[in-house]
Amino acid sequence: MNNDPELNALLLRMGDQRIGGMHRAVYRHAKLEEVLKLALTRDPTLVQDARTAFRRALEVSAAYAPVGLMPEVLEFGDDFYGTGYPWLRERYVHGDSLARKYLLDPAGCIELLPEELARIYGIIKAGPVSDVRAMWDDKLQDLAHPDGCEKERAAVRRAGEYLREHHAEGHGIHSDVQFGNMLAVERAGGAENLMLIDWEVSEVMPLSYEFAMLYAFLFDPTAQVPGALVPAYRRQRSLRAVWDAIAPVLWRDLGITVEEFVSAFIFRMGNARLLQIESALARGDSTLAEDCYRDLRAYTSGELLTALPYPKWWLVCVQAEHARS
Repeated sequence: MNNDPELNALLLRMGDQRIGGMHRAVYRHAKLEEVLKLALTRDPTLVQDARTAFRRALEVSAAYAPVGLMPEVLEFGDDFYGTGYPWLRERYVHGDSLARKYLLDPAGCIELLPEELARIYGIIKAGPVSDVRAMWDDKLQDLAHPDGCEKERAAVRRAGEYLREHHAEGHGIHSDVQFGNMLAVERAGGAENLMLIDWEVSEVMPLSYEFAMLYAFLFDPTAQVPGALVPAYRRQRSLRAVWDAIAPVLWRDLGITVEEFVSAFIFRMGNARLLQIESALARGDSTLAEDCYRDLRAYTSGELLTALPYPKWWLVCVQAEHARS
């Protein structure tokens, strides 16, 4: 929470009322259709990260806001009224968070998601294409080396090397796609479209890299949804029906092969767990390190992909592809 009385008084005078967030607090203006995001940190590294993230969101907004994929980012700055806090303002969009909407109407969300993901990522795929081999090189070079994870790290590295060799072109992706960052927005006639919000971690990578994050969320959403929704999502277990509905979109509409998807999932999520294990061990937190290692082992062994498998339709396509080769 923000315990700065002067800052709170300033925000009150400006009409900004806090609606969420922690270190990056989110405020909605009382009269204007605007949202303020404020990075409440004095840590120099976190300040620089926030400046970079807000600048990135502004750049992406120029391409994606006009076509309805994200809210329009209005402006950002490095220093909010002398506080030293980086800040960003964007348009407020009226809509329902998919994290809440899914609990109320799972069938409706399952019907909405495939068509909307095909639409959103069809637009992104039709946009500029960039060579991302240098980004793959950077990610491979930065792989963490925690003790006791040599076998799993080797599997993560092999996946990254495959992707660098065979999938070296990327698009501007959101990079943190999960239900909390999806907004169901009502259009004329009562139809709904999805909009992606919170683009601060956007990067240029293959589309498969994007869906690796969404796949992990569908297996266990509890780490990503607001705390008040965690008990309800615990009762859901995995969102298997959602995956069954959207997985064919990856192959049919976006051209993401099984080999690419599996490699992207192993690399992206395995890379994250390696870093978390290394950090936990450095702090002496063996419990967290063991939990992350269990995840890492599940990712690299295929255990998770067995628990949340591809639909039969997709497997038929894979078998046909192998037969042709």
